[in-house]
Amino acid sequence: MEKTEKNYQKIEKIVKETLSEMLGIETTDISSDDILTEHLHMGPTEITDLTEKLAQRGIIIENDIFKEVITVGELIEYIINNVDF
Repeated sequence: MEKTEKNYQKIEKIVKETLSEMLGIETTDISSDDILTEHLHMGPTEITDLTEKLAQRGIIIENDIFKEVITVGELIEYIINNVDF
């Protein structure tokens, strides 16, 4: 398995587990195509909570990325490309 694919799977697992815990849904019900604000019904408070919970897991991101990051998949790609993890 390629390093970037391993990283993707690792980050995807962390992001989906975090969202699952926060939103009370199964990780299998979370798709990379899900729009955070529409499909997962996340408002500004939930986005802030997500950044804090990811930070607790060693993934430091700023809330302002969510102006450009819209889907779960985009969040995973952002983390892979911009966060030292």
